[in-house]
Amino acid sequence: MLLTENKRSAAIDGVRGIAVLTVFFSHTSGRGIHLHGILNFQGIGHVGVYLFFALSAYLLGKRLFTEGIDRKSVARFYIKRLLRIIPLYYTVLAGVFTYQLVTGNVALRYLHITNGFTGLFQHLIFYRGDGVFWSVVAEEQFYILVPLWVFLILRYTKYAVPLFAAAALLNFTLYLCHYTDFPFNTDAIRYLTTNDRESGNYIDIFIGALLLTYCSVRYKGWLERNSKLVSMVSSSLFVILYAATVILVSKQFLIFNEVFYKFRYLSLVFSLVFSLFIISVEHGNILNPLLSNRFLGKWGEYGFSVYLLHFGVFAVVNTLSLQPWLKFIVAFVFLFFVAKLSYFLIEKPSIRLSYKLIDRFGLK
Repeated sequence: MLLTENKRSAAIDGVRGIAVLTVFFSHTSGRGIHLHGILNFQGIGHVGVYLFFALSAYLLGKRLFTEGIDRKSVARFYIKRLLRIIPLYYTVLAGVFTYQLVTGNVALRYLHITNGFTGLFQHLIFYRGDGVFWSVVAEEQFYILVPLWVFLILRYTKYAVPLFAAAALLNFTLYLCHYTDFPFNTDAIRYLTTNDRESGNYIDIFIGALLLTYCSVRYKGWLERNSKLVSMVSSSLFVILYAATVILVSKQFLIFNEVFYKFRYLSLVFSLVFSLFIISVEHGNILNPLLSNRFLGKWGEYGFSVYLLHFGVFAVVNTLSLQPWLKFIVAFVFLFFVAKLSYFLIEKPSIRLSYKLIDRFGLK
């Protein structure tokens, strides 16, 4: 099922809702906003972003693998991607930078842009990503490359697939080395980084998801015949991996206290499990009734606004003299309505504009 302006997959929105709520729970905990001291989920947000990345690679890759690569499909792709990301992203950047200029305050725990006008320019061209903006930079760089990658996989399958797989494995290995010193100690990934983070560009996640997406399109018949098996396996792996993340990575979850924080750096493992699960969701996963509920769906639909605006909401909520658990509830409700407003005022009009431009230039 391909997403269009008028037709969304409720279950996929539910998966996106899980991703954004993972980030929400992690970042509230990291800023003293949590329901209880033994429910401190700081640290798991990274995994929520991995799920966002896998979703992007699957949804975009599936469309391009299905349509094929030609002038019209590439033009449609870039129009949709630019108008999906830039309007809200640039609006938030402008708001944050203006606030910093007026107040002289750089709120490092929340939304911030460092290095003055140079830093702002680097954010605008998707090179620098301070704080929450890092993932937008990583995704946009992937968007720039994905049509070329899909073309190479379709045109030169025999050579491109193993080459991309090797690139993903190399990036993953160097990423592990950078953060865990395993299997050896090196910072070589900084030389492969296309942004200023010096910690890679997460191509292992994107490529892993993209290759599984290619397999799902090429072997669609097999997937349909074995959908129950794929559903059981992918659901089990997904639930186990998420539960392990909460237990092993969270700053404190019940009696567990960062048992194995470095577990979150198994990026390629998360990519493959998440991608298999997403593929299964689109082919009828046993968890689809749960994922399709309205609560998760709305958080998923407003996910981009939630992600870009949640730190601003937290900054406001933390000025209130309330107990942490009450701040959590206020932040949860306030963020939902702020994100909903942002979605209808900025995101949805820009999405509609992309379809109008595609129609105007005859790119259907």
